This record gives sequence, structure tokens and C-alpha cells, in this order.
Amino acid sequence: MGAVSQISRYDNPGAWVRRVAINKLRNAHRSRLRGEAAMRRLSYGVSTTASVPEQDPDLVLGLQRLPYKQRLCAVLYYVEGLSTAEVAQAMGISQGSVSQHLNRARTALRSYLEATA
Repeated sequence: MGAVSQISRYDNPGAWVRRVAINKLRNAHRSRLRGEAAMRRLSYGVSTTASVPEQDPDLVLGLQRLPYKQRLCAVLYYVEGLSTAEVAQAMGISQGSVSQHLNRARTALRSYLEATA
């Protein structure tokens, strides 16, 4: 028996669907707010200029070219020395997502640095 046939037996299936949709929107909004609050807590008192060694301007430029999440993962993992679990918790994403962002960041940085060499 499918979910549609079960829902159609409710007293007011339209109201149930609306309630589920509203709850999903609220949860997404709360999740986004929690993520933004975590990012503010992380950045409180931290300089926005990365502590990447100044002797490698190509690396700094390469990091700046990365999409936000890839750049944040790379900096938290490689510069700040956080574990993938800590990065995941700080960003509010799964460890698998962290690994994926790190892999993409490494690939993009490698291509950029090889092109500038």
C-alpha cells in the first residue's frame, strides 16, 4: 500500500500535506539560522584574513577562487587543523560532505597551482 493511498484515507489530507510542507519549511529555516549562528560564533574574534603563510600568494589566491564551502572546509581542515568531524560539526554538514568539499578543493587548487607554476 503506497503513501498516497494512506494519506487519502485521512480526514483532511489537504490539511495534512499543508502541515507537513510548513513543518519542512520551518525546519529548513531553523537549520539555516543555526548554521549562520555557528558561523558567526566561529568567526567571532577571528581575523577574516586567512593565516595562510604569506610567502605563498598563489595558494592564497587559489583559496580565494574556491567556492565558499570548499574554501571554508580547506581552511578549517588544513590551516586550523580541525578533524573532518569537527569541520562537519562547525559547518552543520555531514563528514561525507566535508570529505567531498575537501576533495573538490584539492582538485581545484592542484589545477590552479599547476597552471600558475
